[in-house]
Amino acid sequence: MHVLSIICALILAVELTFSSLQAQIRTSPQIQTLPPLTKPTQIAPQKTTPTRALPPRPKPIPLFPQQSHYLHPGILLYTNGIWEGNDHLLNIGDNIGVYVTVNKLQNEALNNFSDSQIRQAVDKLFRDAGINPSSMVAAGQPPLPAFEIEILIYPIAKGYVAALEGRLFESVTIPRFIMGNGMAFQAITWDKKSLIVGPIETLNDQLLLAVSEITHTFIERYKAYVVIKKREGFSGPLFTQ
Repeated sequence: MHVLSIICALILAVELTFSSLQAQIRTSPQIQTLPPLTKPTQIAPQKTTPTRALPPRPKPIPLFPQQSHYLHPGILLYTNGIWEGNDHLLNIGDNIGVYVTVNKLQNEALNNFSDSQIRQAVDKLFRDAGINPSSMVAAGQPPLPAFEIEILIYPIAKGYVAALEGRLFESVTIPRFIMGNGMAFQAITWDKKSLIVGPIETLNDQLLLAVSEITHTFIERYKAYVVIKKREGFSGPLFTQ
């Protein structure tokens, strides 16, 4: 009986202790109720842009040998399987600078010769044709077009040889190089040559005559394209006879 009483007392003490711990747990301010678990937000899958394939590399253009038939300044037109050419002075304008260049031996004295006289003769021919012999351009533009008479004089026994060339310079565009600001590509777009031989006594007269013939040829072609422009507008035919 004594042992049984002890066991009952121990069981009662354990129950009282357990009850006291439960009460402390329910009333303790340090223990907070955890919030309910929420479902994670579902992220919509991003649409992927399909990768574009690189375009195929263009095939090289086949090249074929061709023969040039027109080796002068001017315009080319492909017709009947041949590149034919001619001069083309359409829309050139009526302000064309005039220049004269004389090349001779440094110590060679030429009597009865005056390059200023030749320049004055060309200026007069231009003015009579309605062409202002000066380059009139906007600021920053090259002084073109320009018409030059170049003369090469070489003495020979009892006389001289003179090679003359009249040529027109213009600003052109070429596909192999892109021009920046303040740049221009100058090219000869018309030319005519002449060669004379004679005694030194007639040098000046023969040079004036040859220069006049070259200048007249240019002016006649210039006038022909003025007529075309008036008749056809700004886009006249490519070639004239």
